[in-house]
Parts: sequence; C-alpha cells; structure tokens
Amino acid sequence: MKYYILTSSLNLNIILSQERIAPQKEYVHTYYEVLPEFAKYSDVLFLFSVIPTFSIEDNERENYPMAIEFDDDTQLNYETIPKYHNDSYEVLFVNKSLYLTPWNCKILFFSDKARIMSSLIIKESRCVKLGDNFLIDNTLPKEITLSSILNDVTFSDCLKSREIIGKKDNYDIINITKGGIWGNILGHKRSVSPDSANLRILQRRIYDIVASVISNNGNCQSVFYEELVALDKHFRSIVCRSIEDEWNEKYEGIEKQLHELGVYDVGKKNFYEKRGFSFFSLPTNFSVRDKWLSYRNETIKTIDRHIEQQKEDIIKNDNTFKKIIVDDYKLNTDDEFINLVLNLIYNGELNVEKLRISRVNVIKNIASEIQNHLGEAKWENSSERKYMLSLYNNIENFEPFSLGDSPNIALISIAAFIMKGENYDDLMRYLEEEGVTDYSYVLTLWGALEGYESLSKGIFKSLLTVENVNSVNTKIWKKWKTYTAFPSYAKNLSSVVNESTVSNAKEISVLGFDSFFEKLQELVGDKRAVIISKDKQIYKRLYNQSGGLSENFLNTIRESKVQKYVLNAVAKILKGKGKEEKNGVDVFNRNNYFYNDKQAWELIKDLVPDFAKNNLKSDLKWFQEELQKPREKRYKYYQQINENNNSDTIERFCRLKEKEKNGKPQAPYFTKELREQIKERLLSFYANR
Repeated sequence: MKYYILTSSLNLNIILSQERIAPQKEYVHTYYEVLPEFAKYSDVLFLFSVIPTFSIEDNERENYPMAIEFDDDTQLNYETIPKYHNDSYEVLFVNKSLYLTPWNCKILFFSDKARIMSSLIIKESRCVKLGDNFLIDNTLPKEITLSSILNDVTFSDCLKSREIIGKKDNYDIINITKGGIWGNILGHKRSVSPDSANLRILQRRIYDIVASVISNNGNCQSVFYEELVALDKHFRSIVCRSIEDEWNEKYEGIEKQLHELGVYDVGKKNFYEKRGFSFFSLPTNFSVRDKWLSYRNETIKTIDRHIEQQKEDIIKNDNTFKKIIVDDYKLNTDDEFINLVLNLIYNGELNVEKLRISRVNVIKNIASEIQNHLGEAKWENSSERKYMLSLYNNIENFEPFSLGDSPNIALISIAAFIMKGENYDDLMRYLEEEGVTDYSYVLTLWGALEGYESLSKGIFKSLLTVENVNSVNTKIWKKWKTYTAFPSYAKNLSSVVNESTVSNAKEISVLGFDSFFEKLQELVGDKRAVIISKDKQIYKRLYNQSGGLSENFLNTIRESKVQKYVLNAVAKILKGKGKEEKNGVDVFNRNNYFYNDKQAWELIKDLVPDFAKNNLKSDLKWFQEELQKPREKRYKYYQQINENNNSDTIERFCRLKEKEKNGKPQAPYFTKELREQIKERLLSFYANR
C-alpha cells in the first residue's frame, strides 16, 4: 500500500545520498530540516495514506514542500507498526529508517518550480548515486490540512498511546557495509594483471623523461636516453609478447623465405597492426619536439590499450561477491586480517579523521588486533609482525618501507590503506606506483571507511547498473526482490494521486529530444551549433524536466540566461510545432504506428537487460512483420488484431510467448516486470497516434 512522508526539499540531497528517510533523532551527524509541525516528534516518522496540505514559509532559501510516496510492504510490517485510522485517512507511526530505491518510492512536489529547482540541485550532488533513476514528479495534496490532522484530539490520543519498539536503528552499520561492498566491486574492476601493473610504472617513468625532453626542445641527456632505451625495450617485450608468440607459431619456419621475397618487414608490421600494435620508434636523443610528442602519445595509447585488453580477461574470470558475506548487516571477507580492520571501523575505533590525524595509532591498533588473533607466541617471530613494524618505523622514523615486501595481499592492502586510505585519488596513485595488482581488499576497506553515503558518484558512474544494485542489496537484505531494469518513467500521461488529477510533463523519449536538438542546431547555424553542442546534456535535462517542447521549457531556458539566438530558435521551433500539430502531425515523432515503426526497438532497448536484447529484438521484428502481412495470411491469432490500434497491438506484443509450453516458460527472458515496463513505455509514445 502507498503511504506519503512529508518533508522539506532541503532534505532531498541527504535523503537520496543515504537512500533512506528516518525519524529526526536518527540524523545525528547530518543536518536535517525539520518541518515545524513535526518539531516535537523526534522519535517518529509519520506515513499518511493521503497527502495533506502543508506549506513552508521561507523567503530566503529555495525551500519547498515535498512528499515521498513509499510503497514497500516488506519494510512496513503492519502487525508491529502502530497506526491511527479513520474513514478519511490512515497514519502509521514508524520509529526506524525506511530505505528508498527507485522501485519503492517517488519524490513529489506541488509545483513545477519546486520540482525543477530541486532536481537541478541533486543533479549536481556528488553523493547522490542513483538520482537519475528516482522519479521526481508533480502532485496535488488533499484539501485536509496537516495541522488539522495533528491537532485532532483522537489522533493525539492515539499517538500518545502508541507502543515504541526500542530496536536500535542500524543505518550506521548498513552505511559501512554498503560502502564496503561497492568498494569491493570497484576493486575488482580496477584490479590489473602483473604485466599491466608493471606497464603502468614504465608508462609513468617514460612520460616523465619524455616530458623533460620536450621542454628541452628535443635534447635528451645521455644518461636519461640510456634509461629510456631500456624502458622502451622492456615495455615492448611485455605488450608484444603474446603477438610475438603467435607470429613464431605461425611463421617461424618460413621467415627465411619471407626475407628472400622481401616481404618480411611489411608482413610482420601488418600482422602486429591487426592485433592492435602500431609500429613506432624511439626518437634519437636530438630529435625534433614533434617526434617526441608523437612517441609519447603512441606509447601511452599502446599501454592503455594493452591494459584494457588484459582487464577484459580479468573481468571474465571475476569472482566479485564470492569472497564477501553479510551477516546481521555486517560485512565479512574471506580474509581474517581484513575482517579485523572492518571490525575496528564498525566499532568506531577507526574513521577517516583518526586515519588522517594519527596513522601511528592506527598501525598500533591494527597490529594489536592481528597479535591477539594470532596469539603472543606466534606473533613474536612472525612475518606479519616484521612487516607491520617496518610500516610503523617508516611513518614514525622515516625508515625505508616497501609495500611489496609481504607476499600476503591482505597485509599489502592494509598497509596501503593505512598510508593513503582517506583519499581515493592518492590511494589509487600509490597502488599504481607500487605495482599492486589486486585492489579488491584495499578498496573494500576504503569504501567501508567512507561509508556509502559519502562515496562519490563520479567514481562509481559506470558501475551503477541494475545488476550491481541488485547484488549489493541482496547481500544486505535477504528478502530483496531482484529487478531486471530500472523503472521507466518516460511518458506523457496524466497521473492520479489521492483522487486529484494533475497533468504531468514527464521525460519524453530520447528520440524526441535528439530530433529537437538537431533542429535547434540547424536553426542557429554551424558555428553556433558547435557552441551549444557542448551544453547538450544541460538542454536535455531542462527539456525533459519541462515535459518536452513547451512554453514551460522556453521559460526555463530563458531563466537560465542562454544566448538570445537560442531563445529565438526555440521559440521558432515551438511555433512550428504548434502549426504542424494542428494538421495532425507530431513534428518529432510523426504519425507512425507501432506495428510498422522501425524505431520501436530504439524506444525500448534501454529497458532490456543485455542477455535478453537479441531475443527480444528478434521477437519484436517477427511480431511487426507478421502484422504487416495481409490479414488472411497471418497466423490465426493475429488475424483479429487491428494493426491501426496502437493500444491493441502493444498489448498483444507484450503478451507474446507469455503462456508456458510443455510446463516451461517460452520466453524466460521476457519477464512479467519487463513486459509491464515495455508496455508503459510504448503506450506513452504511441498513445493517440
């Protein structure tokens, strides 16, 4: 059942960074804007079955009324949550954190301005990881006011008599665990082979020497040139090893004949280039500056390409999630030493500030934990004690220390974490400089130390997939329902909330925006088109938030103070759109029917998981081709379909292969949830066309 939580738009950033909302008392370390009506109820979160009317008087800040629609029966155990109920509405009294996902909630505002301004703020937020996947929408509240509910005598009596279950809120633990798991995912992605780690060191040194040569007009001192020759030879021996082995296997026996025919050099060059290696030579120590620039760029490109190829092999054999478990919300890995450090983080004995201020004390604490774990007798002459003592002397007395002196990747990870664990960029640079190959443990510790709330979305952008979100949440919440795609909200329909209808301008299809932007570039001219193309994503965001091409969009970009030629062009397109629509033609989407629109797949492919794309694309093609046949030549079931009725054809397509065959699903890749998402997307696009 859907309930509504009332709050201020100033809280949106922290709510989506934490992906939870809680009673006020739980925001101990974070500023939380309290609504005046709730100021005296710090231990309870009110969930209303309707949205009551309330307002915020704040002329100095962009502060608006906001409601969160929450629909998650698993978290709301109705038997244990006290509530107030009458004929008009119901209110739950919740005293714990409620965790928000794109699937169980919506963010609702009472005006376009509130929605747009709040959306822009979280778009720029560093810590809102899944912000693009939450629906931010408009709604209308009921006529009943919040104050009238709270001041009602029977409501007050019910609130006073409620039973408070004193279970401790577990957000702090979950924040650490979630951060640690995402760090582990990132660690697996960033891990490299020994060759790749070696190449990174070579690349950095080659870059430094060549940069010095370039600044010296191509003149390289002999001592550095000799080093460069050795580095160049080493780098080529690594990147060319597998190619050379393949060459020898195929052509070693005929190399003499290739030389005699005069095709050896050309043949070998072509062989290498087909495998991604371009031949280029180390310049002489008195070459012109351009030759050194070319050499540096080719070296960097070749090494980067080689590392990416090796990463693909690592990812294929990846064991992400197989080395970690979550028990009672706490994370454990398959290594006992890493778990000792995680326990210090959970217990509050280790945090970012303590690591930054006193690494020596952190080493002592971790060494003491390892000592207690191994036992005094085993610890005294152990390699672990020797390694940790060397690290201590390095920090305390500036004595030499080598990260790679231990064969134990867990100890190496702990040492790197102690040295640089409070800053991601410094940590990554240090790991590369030291030639570390396995990043999974050290980034697990880093992620746990930071906590999920503080992790930067920029670092995790490519990892925020449905599959990873499912995997992380399944680890933490055993009853987590897995999803095949993020929910799609690309539609132009009217929404009914609390029996009040409000026209909502949702994000239209990407195809519509691209068509608009192409027209915009055409109207402003080639030179100006290049300028505005740099801000394409900004225009797209405003376009979608304004509900597409409309007066609202024109006013929004006018407030953004864009160039006058952009405003004139948008106004011209808007005027032209109105004329064409009067003639029954949508200027962007035309009047295509679903059954014969070749662009239909483009509209839905982002909803479809990668493993299902080929099958579903093939099904769509078959379905459309079947409906393009004369009715009498179609399969009997399809003869009764009116191809000119988009609602009917879309409904039929979303029931394709729905029935089981021989007791098994015909199309296990076409899940019930995916059918609903595709149906919603297609209906929103082809409705009334």
